[in-house]
Amino acid sequence: MMFALSAVAQSSPPSAGPMRSLPIPGGIGRAPFAMPPPATGPTCESVRVPSPDNRCVAYFSQTHGEGRNAQASAKIECSWEAGGFQEEIIRLFVDRPIPLRWVNANNLEIGLPSGAHFSPPRESSRFADLAIRYTYRPMSSEPLETLQCFDNQPVDFRKVRLLNGPEKRNAHAPGWIAYGGEGMCMLVGQSVLPGPVPATVVVNFTKTAVPRLPYGTTELVFVVGPGRAERKIPEIRLSPTDAPLMPQANGPGRGYQLVGAQAERVLQQLANGGTVKMSLDQDDAGPLSIEVSRQEFTTAHGAFVSCLHEQ
Repeated sequence: MMFALSAVAQSSPPSAGPMRSLPIPGGIGRAPFAMPPPATGPTCESVRVPSPDNRCVAYFSQTHGEGRNAQASAKIECSWEAGGFQEEIIRLFVDRPIPLRWVNANNLEIGLPSGAHFSPPRESSRFADLAIRYTYRPMSSEPLETLQCFDNQPVDFRKVRLLNGPEKRNAHAPGWIAYGGEGMCMLVGQSVLPGPVPATVVVNFTKTAVPRLPYGTTELVFVVGPGRAERKIPEIRLSPTDAPLMPQANGPGRGYQLVGAQAERVLQQLANGGTVKMSLDQDDAGPLSIEVSRQEFTTAHGAFVSCLHEQ
């Protein structure tokens, strides 16, 4: 069973005073008590789930606790060249993750636990030509996959060390650098975009000892962008005869990624001296093919592999 809320959406819950029961069908739950203070306690966040058109990402944050101190909030971020917005969609007063699923580019489905209390939920978000509608589904009606919640403590990059190459380099110079520390190994490369104005495409291989944001996996991740010259990356080719790899969008301004075996294939191709070509979809000038630079790759790759062995 799914339904859309008939209550008037509110941009933010009241800071004090009683919250009325909402006319929600299905007996999902209401919030008849005064709004509690902000939750305090250990927190976590889910990975970002991009919309099909890659203009928005949905995710939830969670505060672990008991009673009214336990909270989970579903949120949305949207951005494009002309602007963007970030909003809280609904806040649940439970210590549980919130299932999120994009039905299509303009409809986000949100799972609600039976009996949960919640803030006045949004019906929709609108900005310029973008409109996102929210559909709420009782979690008891049918299974709904939930996202894992990860400790959102940021990496202390003061403890991440440079493993090869000079600390200072030309911002547009092609080449590769390896970094390691804080249970993370990174291999970062830059390739020059052809054109009258200097621009670069940045790629990186990342592997962590434990799952952490933004990728939420211990498998190897290959990321293209984000960067000043980023465009849609419809495919990555390792050879003219092999089927192209189709990277997944991470959301607006977050680049595109391959995970696990596909990322390993790209790394092995470069390690074996092969070429990796990416197709960049330019809105105003058609597709552009660019070859990933191999400059300084061998040295940086060796340092990256040593970092992986130390994890």
